[in-house]
Amino acid sequence: MNSSVKIEDTSIIKDLFDLGKYRISISVAITALVGFLLYEVKFDLDLILTFFGTMLMSMGSASYNHWQERKIDPMMERTKGRPIASGRMDSGKGFAISSILSLVGMLLLLGTSEIGAMLVGLVTLLIYNLVYTPMKRVSNLAVIPGAIVGGLPPLIGWIAAGGGFEAPAIWALAFFLFLWQMPHFWLLLLLFDEQYEKAGFVMLNKLLNKAQIGRITFVWIVSLASIALIIPFYGVIDNIFTQILFFIAELMLVYNARYLLERELDRKRIRKTFMFINIYVLLILILIIIDKII
Repeated sequence: MNSSVKIEDTSIIKDLFDLGKYRISISVAITALVGFLLYEVKFDLDLILTFFGTMLMSMGSASYNHWQERKIDPMMERTKGRPIASGRMDSGKGFAISSILSLVGMLLLLGTSEIGAMLVGLVTLLIYNLVYTPMKRVSNLAVIPGAIVGGLPPLIGWIAAGGGFEAPAIWALAFFLFLWQMPHFWLLLLLFDEQYEKAGFVMLNKLLNKAQIGRITFVWIVSLASIALIIPFYGVIDNIFTQILFFIAELMLVYNARYLLERELDRKRIRKTFMFINIYVLLILILIIIDKII
C-alpha cells in the first residue's frame, strides 16, 4: 500500500515538473541570471529571487501553454504524453497550477524591490500565451513574438539587479537570444514538420520545402554567430581569453551547421545541429558569467 502511494506521489511530482517544462524553465532562469550578473556581480537574496521568480513564471507560462493546447497536443507524437493532453491531469487543475506558479513567480520578482523586473516577466508571459500560442495556428510569423519571448528574460535579471532599460549591453544580449530562437524553431520544424502539419500549425513549410528552410536556417545561424562576435564591443565581455573562446565557438557553430546547405537533409544531422546550437548558447552564457566573475 505504501509502495503504491509513493509511486503515485512520484508520478504526480513528475507531471508537475513536465507541466511546467522544467528543463526549459531552468534555462530561461539561467538567462535571467546572466542578465543580473552582467549588471553587477553580487550573490545576494535578489539573485536568488530573480532566478526562482523567473523559473516559476516560466513554468506558469509553459503550464498555461499545455492548457491552451490540450486538444492539439494529442495529435502530435512529441506532445501527446503531456499531463493534460494524456488525461493524467484534469484541465481545470492544470489551469489552477499554472496560475499559482505564475503568481508566486511574480511575487518573488517583486521581492527584488524592482517592480520593472516583475513587469517584464508579466509582459513575457502575456506575449507567449496571448500572442505566440494562438498565432501559431494562423500564421508562420508566430516565430517573431516567440523569439521576442526568448530575448526578454535577461532583461528581467538586469532590472532586478538595478539596471535601466537604456543600456546597450543588455539589449545586445537580448538580441543575441532573439536571433537564436529563429534557427531553434526552424530546426524543430525540420525534425517534426509532419506532426506540426497534422496538428494544424501554420509553419514555414507551408511556403518552402525542407532544403529552402535548411538554407534559411543556415543564414540565421551565420547571423547569430556574427552578432556574437559584436557582443564584446557592447561591454558584455571584456577578458581577451573569453573573447578568443567566443570566436572558437562561432567557428564551431557555423561548421557544424554546414550540412543545412545540402539538398537532401539528413534527420540525424538536423538533430545534431539542433542539440549543438542549444549547447552553444548555453556555452556563451556560461562564458559571459565566467567573464564577469573573473
